[in-house]
Amino acid sequence: MLIVPVIDLCKGIVVHALKGNRKEYKAIDSKLCSSASPLVVINAYLKVFNFNSIYIADLDALEQQDGQIEIIESICSKYPELEIWLDTGSLLIEHYLQNTKLQNLRLILSSESLSSADSFSSLLVQYPQHNFILSLDYKADKLLGPQELLQYKQQWPKDVIVLNLNNVGARRGYLFPTELNQDELTSCFNIYYGGGIRDFNDIKKLKSHGLTGTLVSTALHNQVITGNDIRLLNQ
Repeated sequence: MLIVPVIDLCKGIVVHALKGNRKEYKAIDSKLCSSASPLVVINAYLKVFNFNSIYIADLDALEQQDGQIEIIESICSKYPELEIWLDTGSLLIEHYLQNTKLQNLRLILSSESLSSADSFSSLLVQYPQHNFILSLDYKADKLLGPQELLQYKQQWPKDVIVLNLNNVGARRGYLFPTELNQDELTSCFNIYYGGGIRDFNDIKKLKSHGLTGTLVSTALHNQVITGNDIRLLNQ
């Protein structure tokens, strides 16, 4: 079971994402560290556990504003041992795909940022060497983005995130979208769930349902999920 810590990046700092209301996000208030600097937060995560991957959402780019290119590239350079999962929307995806120096960067194709299922397919065809991740973004139990994407499963990459934006930061627990067949998806793909993870019991529930991993932020910052919990999970 893979735990992927989350960095929600906005205007150069790490913010606390809450229910997908991005304009209301405030600087992270963490028990792990006293700073909202991305590098400080990542270091704090790595003191909790030797994570293999970090998920970064460039909220500025997702809102079609100037993205945090310099910070993200510096993170990739400073932590070459980490796999950086980056959701930058559609605004900067070509920039990162053409920067071949960022060997540890994996780009997320988020449904909310895709104009059509065809645009999704064309990126896969144009950049077959890139190990993309697909994110199915849900709000109010509805998929954000092209609905026909759900009919393109034969083209999906192996790693798929199911993101419940209403639950992000709200500690509501694990809630899988009703239109998705969880058993079918977990039998064909590596499914990672994001949104509302409260504690270690939620993670154990995900594991029992066959999910590969989960995105976690609030529960780590509040020290509700600890490094010892994660070690026990993988024993």
